[in-house]
Amino acid sequence: MDNASYVSLTRQSGLMKELGSIANNMANASTIGFKREGAVFAEYISAAQTVGNPNNPRESLSMGRLAAHASNMLPGSMRMTGGDLDVAIEGDGFFLVDMNGQTELTRAGHFLVNADGILTNPEGNPVLDNAEGQIQIPIEASRINIGVDGVISVNGAEIGRLGVVTADPMTLSRAGNNNWIATEGFQPVETSKVMQGFLEDSNVQPLTEIARMIEVQRYYDAGQKILEMEDERIKQVITTIRQTM
Repeated sequence: MDNASYVSLTRQSGLMKELGSIANNMANASTIGFKREGAVFAEYISAAQTVGNPNNPRESLSMGRLAAHASNMLPGSMRMTGGDLDVAIEGDGFFLVDMNGQTELTRAGHFLVNADGILTNPEGNPVLDNAEGQIQIPIEASRINIGVDGVISVNGAEIGRLGVVTADPMTLSRAGNNNWIATEGFQPVETSKVMQGFLEDSNVQPLTEIARMIEVQRYYDAGQKILEMEDERIKQVITTIRQTM
């Protein structure tokens, strides 16, 4: 395979992955607390000719590739629901969820109480307090109040406090189920507010994603035409060589 084909294929591969990210964003446009994911491209330069000193090539080959995915951590809009167990964080921070023994972070604050009185997320995983313990809601609870500091009170008596933490965005990785893992740990955050009766919507802008999808698709179609032209050029060269032999 010649250099032109390598350059086109690396570009096409990156564009396909970016289309996948756009599709995922659009699919989660209505997911509570979801953060948009974007593609980050980088230039990869490889020696194309090493005549003489191999550490100082006379020619080089530049290729673009998808280097990473970057998440947009800007907050989504606050939507009032009035639910006692619907909470959103105003400012930085995440709630804590126990996922099979591993503590994960989430901005999705739609919580429930299971049959055992444990506060959980919709998938049934326990929501954790500021000490990373489970939160028990009394069966006789008639009114649940959650303060801006995350303190949970039932019938006027304090029973716990929602864990709200922050982490370096550079250390966060997606864990699935709209959760995050802080690879280098997290710490409590005191400056943010917990808003009861609200949910944070996704920060995905569907119209922006559609526009970007059309743009990427055009780039991909143009790259495909280049590959087809290069393939035809190679065929013509081979035909010409055969005719002159």
